[in-house]
Amino acid sequence: MLRRGDFSGGEDDREVTVYSAASPLRRPRQFGRVLRQDLSTSRGLAWRLFVRDVRSQHRRSLLGYLWILLPVLASSFVWVFLDDQGVIDTEHGDVSYGVFVLIGTSLWQGFVDGLNVPFTKLDIAQGMITKYKVPPEALVMTGILEVALSQTVRMALVAIVALVAGVDSSALVLLVPLGVLALVLLGVEIGSFLAPFGLLYKDVPRAVQILTMVWFFVTPIIYSSSDAPKLDALNPVSILLVACRDLV
Repeated sequence: MLRRGDFSGGEDDREVTVYSAASPLRRPRQFGRVLRQDLSTSRGLAWRLFVRDVRSQHRRSLLGYLWILLPVLASSFVWVFLDDQGVIDTEHGDVSYGVFVLIGTSLWQGFVDGLNVPFTKLDIAQGMITKYKVPPEALVMTGILEVALSQTVRMALVAIVALVAGVDSSALVLLVPLGVLALVLLGVEIGSFLAPFGLLYKDVPRAVQILTMVWFFVTPIIYSSSDAPKLDALNPVSILLVACRDLV
């Protein structure tokens, strides 16, 4: 809450920040005004933090931006190898299993990256938030920009592989970016809901890591949704992921 105070007989008027344990939702108009101000100031700050973080992440790396693709490629290779050896057998339509798995793992990685954004950004920048009054929205927006960059690179790889493999796509493929964005934002929303608890208890991010490992196998990433239709009923990720893959 912000208020004006006079500290020197009317000559020095300073702005004071008052921290209160009361919920800001008790004053919805003031809360909405502060939120709009934070979002307005967060755009420029988020872009500067994004540029700084991206440069620092790849400055000391020999492979650089290839690390964006390596996890997806490694995971896809494992499942393609298991399929080639006859360990798994799933229905994947007219496309090759390699293309099928690459699309699924790329989409899933975007969701997981979005899920982890609030945890990683808010945990790393706790000191920045308290010392410099950096809006938390700016940090989350920075993470979203980083995920957007990574996911753009992954989907570009998917497009190249699909073209080389001769996948016959229609004009509906132009809707894929909307589905990808929905997947990322779904992860960010879930992570944003859990992040405050994660700042208080370290058990929460650890539990989320275990949950995502289990969630991977109950989502039709490496197999078709027709192989396990009952698992899709309560899984919002399945709906968006299958829709994006079908559009491709």
